Amino acid sequence: VQSPLDRLRDDAAASDASNDLANPVSSSRRSVWALADQGIVSLGNCTTNILLARSLAVAEFGIFALLLEAMLFLNSLQAALVIYPLSVRGAILDRDGLRRLAGTCLMLTFALALPLGLAVIFAGNAVDSLGTGLLCAIALAAGQCQETLRRAMMSHGGQRRALPGDAVSYLGQAALVLMLSVAGVLTVNTAFAVMAFTSGAAVIVQAIQIGPRFTFRPRELMKTGSDFWQLGRWVLMGNLTLIITTLGCSWTLVYFHGTDAVGRFQALANLMKLSNPLTICMAGLIVPAAARAFRTDGLDAAKSIAKKYGLLTGGVIAPYFLFLVLLPTTSIHLLYGAASSYAGLGNQLRAFVVWYAALLVAQVVGCLLNAIEQSKRSFVAQVAQTAAIIVIALPLTAIYGLDGLMAGGVIANLVMAAAYLSMIRRIDEPPIVLHSRKVTHENHAARLAA
Repeated sequence: VQSPLDRLRDDAAASDASNDLANPVSSSRRSVWALADQGIVSLGNCTTNILLARSLAVAEFGIFALLLEAMLFLNSLQAALVIYPLSVRGAILDRDGLRRLAGTCLMLTFALALPLGLAVIFAGNAVDSLGTGLLCAIALAAGQCQETLRRAMMSHGGQRRALPGDAVSYLGQAALVLMLSVAGVLTVNTAFAVMAFTSGAAVIVQAIQIGPRFTFRPRELMKTGSDFWQLGRWVLMGNLTLIITTLGCSWTLVYFHGTDAVGRFQALANLMKLSNPLTICMAGLIVPAAARAFRTDGLDAAKSIAKKYGLLTGGVIAPYFLFLVLLPTTSIHLLYGAASSYAGLGNQLRAFVVWYAALLVAQVVGCLLNAIEQSKRSFVAQVAQTAAIIVIALPLTAIYGLDGLMAGGVIANLVMAAAYLSMIRRIDEPPIVLHSRKVTHENHAARLAA
């Protein structure tokens, strides 16, 4: 006999899973809820960073920024090996199968928490203290567990259900940091303690919502881990290229042209990052929706899903990008003031718009490739971008500074977008019988596991 809590979970999960992912009305609703959820995440993170920058000494804020950057990189490794496979596999499971998969993914996250936690403990001890490193490791593990649960819900179109937990985590984080700042007790350690506490609270909320079920059968865990490795290894390799495509450019700029050049680049990047909530939201929608469409209706259906969300995102972002291209100086003045030293960077901002437009195309196709389990092709496209960065962008940056970085970045992203489009054209549609056979086999395996 089901408890009231189980019935509540089932009703909510059934409502999410029963939505036709190809239905324009339900797709639009999911887009709105996904955007609202990503808005909460971005608002909380942005507010927290502004409060820390204003409250901490420059050196202390530098320590926080270094450790946060390390945590974000480690999060990308867990995302490749757990979050991405969860989004693909969870999209085709029923609600009971999703609960079991969510429990298994939490256990895999716990397993990864040891090596990843040791890495961030080492980084924290290197730049501050062992205590700081330990707090970072706790915050890292709690944040990854929360992300695992929210992505499990999103794999069934549950963006609306993710709102309460994300509000607890990200808005709660910002509220507590504000309280500590007003009280004059905000430090690097208390900031990471707040992140750990609010992420842990969100884990409780979202665990109640989804009801993960845990299995302690080593053979099943190893089988799922092997499947996730096969599915996510190329995403992992692609994420590792970020060391060159992001950090490499910044360090080349600072080495040859000083911190002022990096500051100007980051000032322009802040204008472009205002579009990030939309693109992150788009990625979270495409992967599970296209994965389910591919399994049930084939490649054309998956392409249609990706195209629809890509055009929707592009249509929303286009007016903002057009404003930046037509009125770049005005855009800079609005954010930094008329007397800002960044006022003369209008042409560089225009180049940044082209950079981001090419990146958007690459992101849409990359999400589609990941959804149809062709992540190796995504890695090939990212390698093409990395090669362009090494051969073109880094030398131009070393010689011409910010202008060289903008020119080289545009070329590299255009190369990546072209490579992604080439990869998607090379895919042949498997016979529909293979889709049906695969789905039947996986459903049968899920029933046996029950």
